[in-house]
Amino acid sequence: MKPWIVDTGASDHMTGDAAILQNYKPSNGHSSVHIADGSKSKIAGTGSIKLTKDLYLDSVLHVPNLDCNLLSISKLARDLQCVTKFYPNSCVFQDLKSGKMIGSAELCSGLYLLSCGQFSNQVSQASCVQSQSMLESFNSVSNSKVNKDSEIIMLHYRLGHPSFVYLAKLFPKLFINKNPASYHCEICQFAKHTRTVYPQIPYKPSTVFSLVHSDVWGPSRIKNISGTRWFVTFVDDHTRVTWVFLMKEKSEVGHIFQTFNLMVQNQFNSKIQVLKSDNAKEYFTSSLSTYLQNHGIIHISSCVDTPQQNGVAERKNRHLLEVARCLMFSSNVPNYFWGEAILTATYLINRMPSRVLTFQSPRQLFLKQFPHTRAPLLIYHSKYLVARHSSCVPNTIQEALKISEWKKAVQDEIDALEKNGTWTITDLPVGKRPVGCKWIFTIKYKADGSVENSRLVWILLSLAINQDWCLQQLDIKNAFLNGDLEEEVYMEIPPGFEESMAKNQADHTLFVKKSHAGKMAILIVYVDDIILSGNDMEELQNLKKYLSEEFEVKDLGNLKYFLDMEVARSRKGIVVSQRKYILDLLKETGMLGCKPIDTPMDSQKKLGIEKEMSAVSQFMHSPTEEHMEAVYRILRYLKMTPGKGLFFGKTENRDTEVYSDADWAGNIIDRRSTSGYCSFVWGNLVTWRSKKQSVVARSSAEAEYRALAQGICEGIWIKRVLSELGQTSSSPILMMCDNQTAISIAKNPVHHDRTKHVEIDRHFITEKVTSETVKLNYVPTKHQTETSSPKLYLGLTSKT
Repeated sequence: MKPWIVDTGASDHMTGDAAILQNYKPSNGHSSVHIADGSKSKIAGTGSIKLTKDLYLDSVLHVPNLDCNLLSISKLARDLQCVTKFYPNSCVFQDLKSGKMIGSAELCSGLYLLSCGQFSNQVSQASCVQSQSMLESFNSVSNSKVNKDSEIIMLHYRLGHPSFVYLAKLFPKLFINKNPASYHCEICQFAKHTRTVYPQIPYKPSTVFSLVHSDVWGPSRIKNISGTRWFVTFVDDHTRVTWVFLMKEKSEVGHIFQTFNLMVQNQFNSKIQVLKSDNAKEYFTSSLSTYLQNHGIIHISSCVDTPQQNGVAERKNRHLLEVARCLMFSSNVPNYFWGEAILTATYLINRMPSRVLTFQSPRQLFLKQFPHTRAPLLIYHSKYLVARHSSCVPNTIQEALKISEWKKAVQDEIDALEKNGTWTITDLPVGKRPVGCKWIFTIKYKADGSVENSRLVWILLSLAINQDWCLQQLDIKNAFLNGDLEEEVYMEIPPGFEESMAKNQADHTLFVKKSHAGKMAILIVYVDDIILSGNDMEELQNLKKYLSEEFEVKDLGNLKYFLDMEVARSRKGIVVSQRKYILDLLKETGMLGCKPIDTPMDSQKKLGIEKEMSAVSQFMHSPTEEHMEAVYRILRYLKMTPGKGLFFGKTENRDTEVYSDADWAGNIIDRRSTSGYCSFVWGNLVTWRSKKQSVVARSSAEAEYRALAQGICEGIWIKRVLSELGQTSSSPILMMCDNQTAISIAKNPVHHDRTKHVEIDRHFITEKVTSETVKLNYVPTKHQTETSSPKLYLGLTSKT
């Protein structure tokens, strides 16, 4: 087959050989083409031809009088959407979209010729080869008439456009008497061009505060201990003294700059002339722009995508972060202290020599400008004493006897045992096995009791803060020694105690006495710890006196520690947390120095701490390393949030509200659902629970219905407690549920097959709804997730 001539003057592809065409169609004989000498030649027909794998020519004209094959550049560009690039010794065809080279032609006798056989042989070779095989290919090609320059360009394309200097190292024979620097590739110029190096601006001393650089860093992935996530930097251009302010939001920049400018005016009797920043939106708010204009401060901003123009502030932020990281790594402090580390780094950098300032410190240069009588800064690395008031708790009796305070405590315990006639020393009878005993030493901050019973305490706290009742605490010393040991052990109420205090029927640990004047005295007892509350102060004092006569009572004053919980009261409300208990737990498990995390389990799952505890507790019989890692993660989460707790505040709400929910088939092992509810008394959370259902629910409505029944039971119990505390209300219990099907079943007493499997719950709920004891309200799932609900407190979420 004759070679194809690349022709920029041809309007169509043409050939004089019909044998090479496929799909040949004869023409009507009326069409013709104009050739170079001005004559016309008839078109005998049209067809198509595939020159290479990627080069397919369609509508090729058959002109019998034509003695060569013409490749039209204009038609090739239209049909194949390609571009033709001409070089001194060759030309290439490149696809516009992918950039792939689909063909090439070599210069021969002033014409660019495309040889099908030659080109097919070239494209079939491997694109990645060893230099020796490349050299052999070159030797075979060099024997042909192909020009060496074309071969160099071809290898440059095949090898991914490397430098021609590297090609000269790989194929030295190709570059004999040739300079690699003389070759240029247009594609390489487009693909490999880089931005020119930004010129370094030298330091030019001026005057203090004539120019202030500023930049904002953030947001931090971890909030600072004060809740901040950003910081803004102000750097004086002349002295390079730096001021840093922590921020919760970027929008605070305008207000902070106004405060900073006021400080400059008052403390240093100077004025900021120019503020330089980047193009961040926080520097272009209407309030800040107006402030700058009113005070005659010029605002200069850097160009778009050119942080180098604000390099002083950008580099200062980097320096601050580097020093702060070093301080945190060396001190091994938690990440939420990063803000304090940044402020400390600022303090240190202002006092360290700077190369830009010819190794003067910024503070030194700054104070020379303002030699007024400010309070001197503290000298870094000053010696100081630290007083530690924590007591060491012994682990053994041997350690306790070496410390005078613990030795006295041991003797007091022995004396109390002997005073109460706890034992009689005698010989061990034959056939009897003694029960071992062990000394347990601890500093008693809190009482030991069942956490499940603490829900009564939450109700009392919610009432106390809203009614302004007092909250006091008593401790009965050696309470366990006041019982008589027979076949069974009982703790008897002190004689006469029932005459003045009425036992609560809803909870037998609660006692209430009401006076004729409408006042009330309330007592909650858990083993040897007692909580007193109410507004009848005289009766409370009489009760303390009576108990002191019967038992050795320690008056602990206002309620602070109870059932492993810390209680703090202020004018705004009551906060309950377990900070000390959590820290003791971390110390006991060796996790006190662990790295804290934000979530108790995988962040992709919306789970709460109670759900996580329930999940790992299901594998206590045969735990694995994976389960232990889950426990460690919970401990790391507790390290992150030891001070979080419940807040009981004053509200205008006087309703009892219960939110119920369920995750249908949430357990992927047995597909049982988990029910949950949380209740609010007068707007404060008082009880919550999460429990896996005993049977498999066949629908989400069934799972939600069972959770609804459990929530109603809890609400009824709370109403009983409130009634006996004198807080009666005619309003029904407000039940919140996010499943409309369950609500419809509860309100419709008609029996049908869908309710057979929950028949007891259906009758129970229908009875309470009909008697208006309970009022069912629909709450959208989104509202449940965003507000106080089981989804938030118990971590319920539907999974598949």
